[in-house]
Amino acid sequence: VLRLEGEGGRKARALAAGIEHLRGHSWDTLLVVDADCRVPPGFLSRVSVRSDEVVQVGVRLESEGAGRTSIYEFLSRLENDLFHGGRERLGLVALLRGTGMLVGREALDVCPWRADGLTEDREQGLEFVRSGIVVRYDLSLTVVTSPPAGVRETWGQRRRWTSAGLARTLWEAARTAAVSFSNVGPRALELPLAALADARSQWLFLLLGALLLGVVADGQPYVAIALLTLWLVSTVALGFAWYGRSFIRILAQIPTSVILAI
Repeated sequence: VLRLEGEGGRKARALAAGIEHLRGHSWDTLLVVDADCRVPPGFLSRVSVRSDEVVQVGVRLESEGAGRTSIYEFLSRLENDLFHGGRERLGLVALLRGTGMLVGREALDVCPWRADGLTEDREQGLEFVRSGIVVRYDLSLTVVTSPPAGVRETWGQRRRWTSAGLARTLWEAARTAAVSFSNVGPRALELPLAALADARSQWLFLLLGALLLGVVADGQPYVAIALLTLWLVSTVALGFAWYGRSFIRILAQIPTSVILAI
């Protein structure tokens, strides 16, 4: 255990201090996990990362205790399987998620850990890409973390993420796309959109979704309603496919969780 004194308990500072401490030791790959993260049995034996690579594994929300499920777990499945999973299948640049990050020593030699903001994972991930290191997914590996415990913790978490500033994230993503186009190719152009999607700015997506439906429907309300219904039915079908009847209990938690998540 490396104890840090003073200057608050910022995760970015802890990561930087830990990496600096490791310089005096022999190692090839660093696994970064949050304190509340659980690494499944056999995880390390299946890790295959070169020393010059940076890899993001899957992150699953799962309540501790049998029979407990939450809306966060359902949203986590959507995020992993549809958003990050889809990006992995398309071969797009991976977004670092703060936990479940595998960082090779040579990669850190090329691009030292400099991020010091509230969204240090996103900052450093883009820094790697700008340095010519294309971060990749390996969602065949997964770490497990706990969802927020109650309304108070949810509110505090969302306030912290929101205060990090969406504008700065989008600017850094756009700058990375421009700088790294020669190395990464057309895949780099998707980074600003990916950063927006991963910023949890659901209110923007609701607005964009409404505009998109309006354009597709061409002023025909019945077409818009049909598309929205198809969207909702698909989501519910996935929920029941993953969780069975317990999905009804998850939906019952919407008033106390999803509203705060938005």
